Amino acid sequence: MYRIGIPNEQHQTERRVSIIPSDVMRLIRDNPNNIAIYIQSNAGKEAGYSDIDYAACGATIVDTIQEVYENADIIVRVKEPHPSEFHYITSRHTVMAFFHFGKNINLHININPL
Repeated sequence: MYRIGIPNEQHQTERRVSIIPSDVMRLIRDNPNNIAIYIQSNAGKEAGYSDIDYAACGATIVDTIQEVYENADIIVRVKEPHPSEFHYITSRHTVMAFFHFGKNINLHININPL
């Protein structure tokens, strides 16, 4: 089973969300026994999507970013993980995001060994 997690974006100016409710519905509909999606509460709020929207499409809403990482193997986000998230990322996680390694050497150092 693919377990996908969508955490809140931690960068102050980021208003986008990596997966919108219609994408959740499509993923679950097309893979009914093979996909579970965990989204952190309010992850879509700044983009105009509520927790109710996501839950209605089949996502499981979790309260904390820790719960996202505990439940998911694939993390999908817009921006690279915030340093406060590094300790949640393990070798079992695949993180999909727009990484900007050139501007942040600590990101490269902390993510690369995984």
